[in-house]
Amino acid sequence: MVKLGAKWKFFIVTFVLAILILPVGAKEYCVTFDSFSTAEADCPYWDKAQGDEILGYEICFNSSGTGTWIPGLSSHGTGEGMGNCNEEFNFVCIPPSETTESLPALQIEVQVGDQKAKHIPPTQNVRNVTAGQLNAQNLNASYSTYDERAGTTTDARGNKYYKYVEAGMLYGTVKGPISLTVTTRWLSSEESIAIFKSIQVNEIHGYSQKYWLNAGNQFLSNSSYIDAIAAYDEVENMQVKTVPLSHEVIDKKGIALYMLGRYNETIDWYSSARPKSSEAWYSYGMALKAMHLESQAEYAFDQTKK
Repeated sequence: MVKLGAKWKFFIVTFVLAILILPVGAKEYCVTFDSFSTAEADCPYWDKAQGDEILGYEICFNSSGTGTWIPGLSSHGTGEGMGNCNEEFNFVCIPPSETTESLPALQIEVQVGDQKAKHIPPTQNVRNVTAGQLNAQNLNASYSTYDERAGTTTDARGNKYYKYVEAGMLYGTVKGPISLTVTTRWLSSEESIAIFKSIQVNEIHGYSQKYWLNAGNQFLSNSSYIDAIAAYDEVENMQVKTVPLSHEVIDKKGIALYMLGRYNETIDWYSSARPKSSEAWYSYGMALKAMHLESQAEYAFDQTKK
């Protein structure tokens, strides 16, 4: 019989305890909202609320609150209406394979703008309503859990009655007019609140490629060509190496180089990635002509007519 030393006994006990304590299958899921596609035209609130230094928000939740299901990303969509802009992400929570119950659903929606307060459906369509306040990580929010009417069914004698599904909703303001709504379906009150409590909302600091592209375009339209080139360079620096740089960045950086009289750089830039817009071909041709490359310039000018 082998005797174990004190250090080995301590190691084995610690290892076993760690296995028992660690949550099995716990996993964190995050959704990143780095911008709102309709915010620029219809939702000035977003820019006002977030400030120049904040890129957006990251919303995270985990599955360790309950042991009966595992969340998985299903689909997402965006939309707007009534002067409001929002980004919607729908999550489908998949129960264990041995169960036959309907799939519960978790929907996360971030709204920007002049939002009205969220309410549960009309009283006649719900029952067993419970409401309260909670702090979900760094988000102070109110919540409701309830049974929501979901159609009708018939009993063995042919009598019709209403079916209900368990549901819950959390509503809170992230910052200024930016609000977060989380709606659950097919989850019990306890499961819904456990999900709500696991939510984290984190601000993301920094600038996106879209921000730098818009900034570069603004500088270009204001004849601030050096600043425009610097902005387009930021877009290029953030670009994934396996993805080609957009034609818009290629075209407009070349135009800015030409407007500064940096003809050799303009030619080198366009030679590595051929421009598409007629304005870019014209700048390319003018740079070639300035360097006395007449034949190449003639070809470039012909492309402006296509």
